Amino acid sequence: MQPESEYRPPPATPSAGATATAAASHATGAATTKGSRRRGGYTSGGGSSDEAGSDEEDGGGGSGAGDSASLPRWLGPFWREECLEMEKAELMLQGDYDEQRCRRIGNEPVVQALVELKKFEEALNGAALITPAGQKRDNHKSLAYAQAAAAVRTCAYRLRPPVLAGQLPYMAANIAEEVTAILETGTCPKLEGFRRNEPVYDSKGFLRLDSAGAAVRRQFCRLNGVGAKTARAWWEAGCRTFGDVEAAAARPKAPLKLTEHQRFSLRYREHFLEGTTAEDVAEMAAALATALESVSGQAGWQIELAGGSRRKRPAATPAGASSTEPGHASVQGPDAAQAGSHGSGAVVEGQRGDASSGDAGAAELAGGGLAAGSRSTIGGSKFITGILAGRHHDADFVISHPTHVWDERFIAALRDELVQRRRLVSASVAGAMSSLQYGRTRDLEPKLLQELTADHNDHRGNIVDDRLDHLLGTFLTSRGRYRRIDIILATPEQLPFGLIAWIGSTMFNRFLRRCLGHWGMHMNSLGLYRVRDGRICRVPDGAPPLHRSGREHWPPGWGPADSGGADAGGKRVDSGHCSAPQQARDPGEKPPRQAAAVVSTTGRPAATSQPDSPPAATAAAAAAEAAPPCQRGAGSWRRVRCQRDVFELLGLPWREPFQRDMP
Repeated sequence: MQPESEYRPPPATPSAGATATAAASHATGAATTKGSRRRGGYTSGGGSSDEAGSDEEDGGGGSGAGDSASLPRWLGPFWREECLEMEKAELMLQGDYDEQRCRRIGNEPVVQALVELKKFEEALNGAALITPAGQKRDNHKSLAYAQAAAAVRTCAYRLRPPVLAGQLPYMAANIAEEVTAILETGTCPKLEGFRRNEPVYDSKGFLRLDSAGAAVRRQFCRLNGVGAKTARAWWEAGCRTFGDVEAAAARPKAPLKLTEHQRFSLRYREHFLEGTTAEDVAEMAAALATALESVSGQAGWQIELAGGSRRKRPAATPAGASSTEPGHASVQGPDAAQAGSHGSGAVVEGQRGDASSGDAGAAELAGGGLAAGSRSTIGGSKFITGILAGRHHDADFVISHPTHVWDERFIAALRDELVQRRRLVSASVAGAMSSLQYGRTRDLEPKLLQELTADHNDHRGNIVDDRLDHLLGTFLTSRGRYRRIDIILATPEQLPFGLIAWIGSTMFNRFLRRCLGHWGMHMNSLGLYRVRDGRICRVPDGAPPLHRSGREHWPPGWGPADSGGADAGGKRVDSGHCSAPQQARDPGEKPPRQAAAVVSTTGRPAATSQPDSPPAATAAAAAAEAAPPCQRGAGSWRRVRCQRDVFELLGLPWREPFQRDMP
């Protein structure tokens, strides 16, 4: 990647108005604050988000985690004294990133403006930059806006102008000035420059000639198979619309070169750009259930919607309450009596499709409450989803089965079955997305050792850490529309970690990985790992987790298999396993008493009453601090069965998918 100062201007020369707009952007956003000082886990003081390398860990300027004096107000009910000891990544995991909560407080318009700035920056240079040595590094400009947007979304009070550098975590001086302008006018000069395809100035006063055409290039990047590099090439070739691209590719002399994937995406761009609807998702789930049962010969598959559509608040879940995941108590709210065991909305009984259509139950699923969030039955399999409102660029499904064991050939067999039923576009169709991943769990230990000791400033997305068998394909709906679909296979042991990885958000998982890296652990879609005695151990099966202090410890309810964790009768006691939702409590409020569930000698949970909520995060953290060093014995007798278990094991506050919706 060339330095900005070496970029050549695009063919379209900026107008005088463009230069004036860029100058105004610079005048608004160029101020920086010098000098910062460390306070515990925080940095107070401001900085510029364009100062690459000043904060190696987070890619932004020196604003750090904000002034510690402002943090209690920022986190509101989630603040506790222990937060003073946290590093920035762990601190961000204490927040609530529910979009509806942010709208109610009044800060969501600021979040959306910062997200728009982030997307413009990614359209210009991608989510990652390539160093002269060929390594990927985060695009610090887009990352700075993403981090600031996350800090604003969880802010417990309504922002008022002026916003100061360091007032919130990751609020660098130039971003603070842009946020102030957004609060006062609804926009800022830099954002308006991007929207008008005009070049803007950076915070150091340099005209960013590479930033011309941001709006057009962002639109190009919405198309499958088009990244920042291609979008820039199309812009510099004089293309301003998709029609221009097609015309440039068809000209007899010096045609614009396109890949087969790009040609396919251009031809069917109306299909892909209109987005995936709730009806499309229901149809996909029904087709998947039929194909899975046909290939495996077994019913009982669990199909869970993941991705951004899963991170929307279920309609019957009021702000401040939590929905549930499978195995938990039903949600609170006026519709709780009719709610399914996941989220809100009625349990819908769909019909298993026949071989000709494959999806006869899809229309009933979509019309029977699926859009409100539900756990639905399709034939002998179940489909678990969140709210399905609006449109999304694709649909992600994480699939598991409690007893069926598959090998590496299964994902290919599932693809072939869907192709045969004419629900998935064959790989033989030129340009259609059809990609398989399998076998990445082989020789896992050396790969995990490398990941645990890797440079954590490398650009790492959710897919980079994903080792599950999966299929990325193009689905054909009954209405003849093409849609993007991702299908991921996870064993019951992998499922909680796979769901966290694929539900996201990307930024939430980034902070989670960063936090665990500080503690000496690594989590991917397969599980949680750490190094012990020179070898990789799975947590908690083979070793206890590590605390932020660096000590091994067992959280409350977890313990080594060779001591503790048993009642007087010799049976193992499961403390609050996959229990009811842990809701935010005011500081000082006492946590409810826990009821114990008994695990039978067969390893399956015995029938018990639904346990109460687990201890509050404050109590768990205090117990971890006071606990003596754990014994050097076997791992925990208790196994991770759901997403909540992962958070509890790590001593992190449980957050529902809609509360993990970091921009």
